[in-house]
Amino acid sequence: MANIFNNESYEELGSPADLVIPDDVTEIDSYAFRNCTSLQSIIIPEGVTKIGDRAFCGCTSLRSVTIPESLTKIGLEAFCGCNLDDLDIETSRFIFKHGLIINKENNSLISSAFTKITHVNIPEGVTRICRYAFHCCTSLQSVTIPDSVTVIGDEAFERCSLLQSIVLPKGMTKIRKYLFLHCTSLQNIVIPESVTEIRGGAFSGCWSLQSVTIPDGVTVIGDEAFLDCTSLQSITIPEGVTVIGDEAFEGCTSLQSITIPEGVTVIGNEAFGWCTSLQSVTIPEGVTRLDAIFVNCKSLQSVVIPKSVTRILGTFYGCTSLQSVAIPESVTEIGYYTFYGCTSLMTVTLLNPKVKIDKSAFTGCTGITTVNLPEGLTWSKVKDKFADSPWCQNKPTETK
Repeated sequence: MANIFNNESYEELGSPADLVIPDDVTEIDSYAFRNCTSLQSIIIPEGVTKIGDRAFCGCTSLRSVTIPESLTKIGLEAFCGCNLDDLDIETSRFIFKHGLIINKENNSLISSAFTKITHVNIPEGVTRICRYAFHCCTSLQSVTIPDSVTVIGDEAFERCSLLQSIVLPKGMTKIRKYLFLHCTSLQNIVIPESVTEIRGGAFSGCWSLQSVTIPDGVTVIGDEAFLDCTSLQSITIPEGVTVIGDEAFEGCTSLQSITIPEGVTVIGNEAFGWCTSLQSVTIPEGVTRLDAIFVNCKSLQSVVIPKSVTRILGTFYGCTSLQSVAIPESVTEIGYYTFYGCTSLMTVTLLNPKVKIDKSAFTGCTGITTVNLPEGLTWSKVKDKFADSPWCQNKPTETK
C-alpha cells in the first residue's frame, strides 16, 4: 500500500527548510510542497517511486534535491518555478542537468526546473517535449530543438513572454493546443512542412507576431489559433485547409486582407471578429453557413457571399464601413443581428423571394436607400425588416 507524503505531512514535521523525507514514504503527492518558498533542500529516500504533478511548484529557494534510483515517475510541472540550474543528477531513468529534467526511458523532456532559464539547447535524441514543459519560463529567450523531436505537448511554451523566435523540428505533425499562448514577444516562427494541423489557441495572444506562413499540408486551423495576434499583418492560408475554427483570427487588428481558399467548407463563429483593419474578403464556394464571422470588422467595405451559403446569422454585426451587399438566391435565412449597426450600408440586393429575414437583421442600418427585390417579394412584405432605414420610409414603386 502506498505511503503518500503530502503538504500536511510536511507541516507535521514543522515545515523545515532542509527536509529528509521519512524512509517509509513511497509517493510524494501532487502539490505537496507547492509555493513552500522557505524549502531549501530535500532528500528523497530510496523506495519513493513517484513525484506528483506540481509537487515542488513555486519552491523558489530550493537548491538541492536528492533523487533516488527507485523513482519511476515525475509528474507535470513537478519542479515548475524552482531554481535548480546547478542540479546535476543521473539515475537509470532520469537526468537532471542544465535546469532540464529528461526521462531517459522514453526520451522525453519532462520540464524545466529553472524558472529563470534564458536559453535552452534540447539534447539530440529527445523525441518528445511534454505538456507544460516550459510553462511560465518568463525569462526564456531562445530554444534550439533537434529534429529528433516529433511531439511538443499542449502549452509547452505558454507564457514564455520573452521568447522572440523559434524553429520547430521538421518531423512534428501538429501544433498543439495553446503551445505558444501569450508568448507576447514572439515575432516570427517557421512552421515545418510536416505539420497538418494547428490546434486551438496555438498562437493566441502572440501580440508581436507579424507574419506566419502556414505550410501546404495543413488542413485544420483550430479555434482561437491566432486569437489577438494584434501585429499580424498578413497570412497565407494554403489550399488544403478545409476548416477554420471559431475565433481563429479574432482580434487580429492589423490584418488588412485575407484570401480564403476554395477548399474551406467550415468557417467558425467569429473567425475574423474584431479584425478592425480588414477591408475585403472573398468567401469560397462550399461554405454553407456564415455565423457571426465578421463581427465588428469596422473597415470591411466589400464582401462576396457565394451561392453555396444557405444561412447567414449575425455575420456582419457592427461592420460600419460595409456599403453594399448582394445576398444570393441560395440564402433561405437572414438571422438575427446579421447586419446590425452597419451604418454605411446603402444598397442591399435580395435574390430569394422566399428568404426569411429576422426583424433585427438590419437594425441600426440607418443609411440604406436602395433594396433590390426579386420578383415575388414586395416592399410591403419586408419594409418592417428595414425599419431604421430611409428606404422603409420612402415607398418605392412596386413592379408586379
